[in-house]
Order: sequence, then structure tokens, then C-alpha cells
Amino acid sequence: MMGKILDNVKFLLIAGSGLFGDGYLNITIGLVVPMIGYLYYEDKKKTVPTLPADIIKAGLSIGMIVGQLTFGLFGDAYVVRVSRSVQHSDDIAVLDGTRSMAKSSSLPSAVHSWSP
Repeated sequence: MMGKILDNVKFLLIAGSGLFGDGYLNITIGLVVPMIGYLYYEDKKKTVPTLPADIIKAGLSIGMIVGQLTFGLFGDAYVVRVSRSVQHSDDIAVLDGTRSMAKSSSLPSAVHSWSP
């Protein structure tokens, strides 16, 4: 019993740190791009031109997607190696939470894939 609780706590800490990191990057990219413009684009009114700014932001998004996929693959490989029961209970909890959040949003019902 205690081992399962510790496994769940470890899972929540790891997942929480990944979500915190992604959220932090999403918030700070809006501050970093103007700083880059101030430092490196003095001849262009100290702002990053549109295309390089979009490439920087797209690179961040692509990096987060690759990181999440890699983290998920390594996490799944670790869980399969350690314990299959933890993986199944966590998968059910994540799927149920996702479904509940989708049902509780204020978007039109046509957006929900689980709407009656």
C-alpha cells in the first residue's frame, strides 16, 4: 500500500515539474523576444523582425513537443519496467480528468467530442 502511494506521489511530482517547466517557458518567451531585439537588433528600432521572432517562438513550441514526447516515452518505458499496475491506474485517472475538463468547459457543445 505504501509503495503504491509513493509511486503515485513520484508520478505527480515528475508530471508537475514538467507542466511547471512548460508553463514557465510559455510565459517567459513573450519577455525574452523583446530582450533579444533590444540586444541584437539595434539598427531595426531594437525590435526583432516578425519572421525571426516567429521562428524563435515556433522553435520553443517544437522543442516543448519533442520534450513532452521524449519524456512520455521514457516515462512509459520506466513504468512498464517497474510496475504495470501503476501505469494503468494513472492512465485511467488522466483520461478521466481530461474528459471531465472537456465536459466542464463553457465552449459550445459541438466542440466536445463526448457530448450526447
